Amino acid sequence: MVFLFKLPDIGEGVVEGELTKWLVQDGQTVGEDTPLFEVLTDKVSAIIPSPRKGTVVARHFQEGDMV
Repeated sequence: MVFLFKLPDIGEGVVEGELTKWLVQDGQTVGEDTPLFEVLTDKVSAIIPSPRKGTVVARHFQEGDMV
């Protein structure tokens, strides 16, 4: 079963941010709440966790991309 991960609502009306660092690799198994990546917005820097356990199949963005 494939789960398409979307940037979660991180509050304050923020709708996009810069992906500053990946914390996982393609093929890596993760648990629920495993840190996936860091994102920087105009208001906050945050580490985004996995919403569920599974395997990272593909990362579709590069560090520095706006997501």
